Amino acid sequence: MNSLLIPSNESARLRAVARYRCLGNLHEQVFDELVALAASLCRVPISFLSLVEAESVWFRNTAGWTGAEHLPRDYSLCSVAILQDEATVFEDLRKEPCQLIQSAEIELLNLQFFVGIPLKTADGFNIGVLAIADHCPQAPKPEDQRLLEAYSRLTVSLLELNRAENQSAPIASGVYEAVEDAIRWMQTLSATLLRTTLPTVAEVSRVKQIIGQEADDTARRVQDLLGPWHTSPGAA
Repeated sequence: MNSLLIPSNESARLRAVARYRCLGNLHEQVFDELVALAASLCRVPISFLSLVEAESVWFRNTAGWTGAEHLPRDYSLCSVAILQDEATVFEDLRKEPCQLIQSAEIELLNLQFFVGIPLKTADGFNIGVLAIADHCPQAPKPEDQRLLEAYSRLTVSLLELNRAENQSAPIASGVYEAVEDAIRWMQTLSATLLRTTLPTVAEVSRVKQIIGQEADDTARRVQDLLGPWHTSPGAA
């Protein structure tokens, strides 16, 4: 593996990844819906949620992804995206390929556009990536990047909620129903853009802003519910 793909905190980061690796299939539909919404709202054919493990990248939840469920880290842009806390953007991989990874899988899938937002845990580790991709080059839209950042924060909160439930932590009844209600509302707002004939740039931006705010509000509600558990020995 290219040593440049290994973060300086790799050992501790992998311990953080392990916290979320073996959660089973608790409430997978929530993650599938978030990934699908990311693709729909950003008007791209591909989106995915990945965890970057010791030797490979696991594509945990996907929409439109036709690649393997696991890829060696040397072959995945997610390995690059966890190296920084900001978005990793490639507007045209054919003209400006990433020099840190092998390009075979990217060429096979004809990926040209990629935006990856790291999944950063509360204790500061980038365990994976929420990403969108396309077969055509394009410039990223600022509102799409902000939306993905909000979805990344919500995803980490939901992974933490799953972990708490997996460890039999006391979880308030109805929390998953509240999350599902929030996602359904986001889906309804997203559908308005598809039903509107040629929505203006301002209308699209406003809807995405509202959806991003709802994602952040939902993440905060989940974090508030988990607050006491975070400080307990069982959260270690």
